[in-house]
Amino acid sequence: MQNIIRLLQKFRIVLLFMLLQAICFIFIVGGANSFHRSSFASSSNRISGFIYSVTSDVSGYFHLEEENHQLIEENAKLKNQLVEHQIVVGVSFIKVNDTFYHQQYEFIPAKVINSSISNQQNFITINVGLEHKIEPNMAVVGTNGVIGRTIAVSTSFATVKPIINQNFQMTARHKNSKKFGKLIWSDDTYLTATVIDVPSSVKIDIGDLFETRGNDGLFPEGISIGVVKEVIPVEGETYQNVKLSLVEDFSSIYNVSVIKNIKGAEQLELEQKTEEEFGDESNN
Repeated sequence: MQNIIRLLQKFRIVLLFMLLQAICFIFIVGGANSFHRSSFASSSNRISGFIYSVTSDVSGYFHLEEENHQLIEENAKLKNQLVEHQIVVGVSFIKVNDTFYHQQYEFIPAKVINSSISNQQNFITINVGLEHKIEPNMAVVGTNGVIGRTIAVSTSFATVKPIINQNFQMTARHKNSKKFGKLIWSDDTYLTATVIDVPSSVKIDIGDLFETRGNDGLFPEGISIGVVKEVIPVEGETYQNVKLSLVEDFSSIYNVSVIKNIKGAEQLELEQKTEEEFGDESNN
């Protein structure tokens, strides 16, 4: 007992300091001062973001071999695309079909620092935000294809609503026929999604690719979404549903890109103006 008393006496300054710190913490969080509460909440968000970043860096180390393999494949695809836009004139010269001045999309690289796959409303956190020109409702793609769209943005981070969220919807186009339907995620796993309302007259085979249509002003045309796993006829209807195996494995995504549509505002403004001025004509 005397040893305990001597120990408390020896560390009484430290114990008193910790007690006062705990009391201050309780008053800041539970008190009526909204400024202190908001300051604490802001600090907590920064700390959470920092922890996610550190955790992501550690897990990223173990993804290096897999990511390098993916980067090699992506590099090969980019080289193939580059060849399609080049004309060899001679041994020392290449004429490039340069579309720089007509560029519509800007790709901003990012890393996934937190994500979920087991909920009905899954979300992803990435390490770019307002300071990187990220805004809500921007397309996000991975190494293989579509990931989702941004929904909330802070200074340094953004959250993404992925395909594997029951509130996510977008147009998905059958690559071979160019016919399209609506992509949804309902009774699917994180590896699958479903395209509904595809015309039943369209011949769809297992292994066919569905891709982005490019009509929403977010995603460029032709980005992969998934390959056909199952075709589901709807009895008595003129449409069919299609189960897709997603090209992105949402349990292991790491490197992504956020897409800024440079001409997106122009497209949206024109479509809204057209609807306002000429929308009624379709009813006449």
